[in-house]
Amino acid sequence: MDKVSPIYRSQLTRNLRAFLKAKGEEFDPARTPEYLTQGANLLKKTFGVHLAAYICNQTDIKRFNKWVKGQDLPEIFEAGGLLNAIEITEILLGKLNASQAKQWMLTPKEYILYELPMDVIRSDAELVRRAALMIYT
Repeated sequence: MDKVSPIYRSQLTRNLRAFLKAKGEEFDPARTPEYLTQGANLLKKTFGVHLAAYICNQTDIKRFNKWVKGQDLPEIFEAGGLLNAIEITEILLGKLNASQAKQWMLTPKEYILYELPMDVIRSDAELVRRAALMIYT
């Protein structure tokens, strides 16, 4: 619990609470490490470890793999990128299969001025989230 207490003071708690509420799930601070590990695993399975780490804005693949294995948690400055990637991936997987979601991330989108979502997510996750929500609309 001591290891994750700095994360609770960050945007993570606020973002995670809002995200889980939108999904109809209850927020339990004690489950934060489990949720982040499951989310990192989802990203790895959907995009592969290198692309998953990239879209989280994580340049250290070994560090990202520690998140996947539950051996470590993101620091405050890393948590936002991981949560953004998890949320957008869950939106994509609600509409596409894993292969299509990966292809979507690698294909320029008109809504984001023909940029690659995998690049834009790192600087403007909200724009990519809106683009993902527009699939099939």
